[in-house]
Amino acid sequence: MSDFESEDNKNYSKPEWWDGEYAKCSKNDQYEWYTGSYDEDFIKLLCKLIPNYESKIVHFGCGISRIQETLYDKGYHDITNNDISEKCIQLMKESDTRGMKWDIVDVLNPLPYADESFDVALDKGTLDAVILEKADKWEIDEEAYEISGKYFNEVSRILKPGGVFIQISFGQPHFRRRIFQREQFNWTVNVETLPPKKTFHFFAYVCRKNE
Repeated sequence: MSDFESEDNKNYSKPEWWDGEYAKCSKNDQYEWYTGSYDEDFIKLLCKLIPNYESKIVHFGCGISRIQETLYDKGYHDITNNDISEKCIQLMKESDTRGMKWDIVDVLNPLPYADESFDVALDKGTLDAVILEKADKWEIDEEAYEISGKYFNEVSRILKPGGVFIQISFGQPHFRRRIFQREQFNWTVNVETLPPKKTFHFFAYVCRKNE
């Protein structure tokens, strides 16, 4: 299985690089960025933020994570997973025994979903892959604002009023809050800090779309 490490951070935004890494994986492999289904505190946080069992959930940049399986087994059955890598989605379709939805999606292009069609959007590390080191400093690169703006505008569009975008990141709040707290996205931002289970602290940026 791949270790999904690259010496060139630019690779993390290239679908062909991801396809090459997923080609090294088997259908039942698992890789979790930051945290996963083994982290009870993280799963409890997600369940607290999901409104009810009928909630429509979209999982951006699912990779070969298994958190969607944990959520499904807890009763949340309307889950749409997507990733930029065709090879990744092929692997996940082959291993899926629960009948979830799987799409090939580039989050920096218009999302293939209708307006106000989801209650919850989940991103565990996908934003970090596309903005990389551009955002984690006192003077954020304009490119980080531009890239995240494209993504967040689309996330806001597909969320129902009152819906929530949960973005999991290692990015420190004193840097990252600024890219979330922009009027154009029409959401209220809170940050949850979760202690490390295997590596380091990480953060849940909880963006609730205003009614």
